Amino acid sequence: MNESQAIEVLAQVKAKVGRMFKSQIRECWMTGNYRHHCLEQWSSQLQQIRNQFGPTWLTRVKLPPIKIVLPNLASQLGFTPENWGKD
Repeated sequence: MNESQAIEVLAQVKAKVGRMFKSQIRECWMTGNYRHHCLEQWSSQLQQIRNQFGPTWLTRVKLPPIKIVLPNLASQLGFTPENWGKD
């Protein structure tokens, strides 16, 4: 997995669970319980991110706006080119 793929996974998690996504991921990494935070669909990918990049990387990484990382999801959430600057 490269860094852009890891960022895409993190963006999907953030879209699902909200702004506290990093703390929830860290808790999953510490406990091994992804189900508690409804993250089981990403458990293998998140574990790979932890093994490859480490917890410090998660703390430092900044996600671009969802409309850039996940354009299909952005359109499902109601973002259009006309209102992208208004989020």
